[in-house]
Amino acid sequence: FSCMALAGSDYAEVRAWLASPISASLMVLLVISITVHARLGVQVVIEDYIHSEGLKLASIIAVRFIAVFFGVAATVAILRIGFGG
Repeated sequence: FSCMALAGSDYAEVRAWLASPISASLMVLLVISITVHARLGVQVVIEDYIHSEGLKLASIIAVRFIAVFFGVAATVAILRIGFGG
């Protein structure tokens, strides 16, 4: 709810909100849970609709790397904004 209240806010307001350790920690946890949920959802779709075992394995590995990449990128962005970088 706190994130939704920031809709329409400028950069300074969001930065001030993320400067709070509680807000930044909860935002990082949200990013982690979203990336894990998305990875698992896409993995289920891959397992259900791709029948070639090689392509299935390669797709699952690619999805895991992409999820980790975006999760780390979002976490770094949150921490840089929160610490004033």
